[in-house]
Amino acid sequence: MNVDDIVLEWIITNLVRHSENDMIFSIEWKLNATLGLYATSAEGTIGLKASEHPIPFIDLTRELVIEWLLAALGEEQQNAIEQGLINTIYDNYLAPSTHDGMPW
Repeated sequence: MNVDDIVLEWIITNLVRHSENDMIFSIEWKLNATLGLYATSAEGTIGLKASEHPIPFIDLTRELVIEWLLAALGEEQQNAIEQGLINTIYDNYLAPSTHDGMPW
């Protein structure tokens, strides 16, 4: 196993919207990183600007909301979150600096 085998999965955990018009203004998300049996994750919330061309809430798809999430995060922040999880798996499982156990 190596770093290239790490699987990253963006997940939408909740959408917060205004009652009067169903306009989403906040996305709650989680990013899972897995490598075999090893896993770590990050989660957060990001606000959205009001859309000039709103899409009815019922017509939203997971893929579309993930696009909105990644656009709102921006490439730099997205890469930082992903790289942080990759580094955690690498440092803790692929190349740990410490080991547990006894010699007997």
